[in-house]
Amino acid sequence: MTQTGKLLPLNTVPSGFGESVSISGNSVVVGSLQNSGDIVAYVFEKPVSGWQDMTQTADLNVTDDSF
Repeated sequence: MTQTGKLLPLNTVPSGFGESVSISGNSVVVGSLQNSGDIVAYVFEKPVSGWQDMTQTADLNVTDDSF
C-alpha cells in the first residue's frame, strides 16, 4: 500500500488531530479534542483529481458550554 494523499487542516495541526475519523463516500471528517476543551471536526471532500490535491472544506467547532 502506498500513501496517495495527506489530510491536514488549513491552520497548524492541532494536538489530538485524528482522534476520530469518519469516512463516507468521498467525504472524510477528522475529529480533534483541543487543549482548550473545544471539539473541532475537520471536513475534507475528495477532489475529482484525487486525494493528493486535497484541501480542507470546512471545520466545525463545539465548545464545552454547547452541551
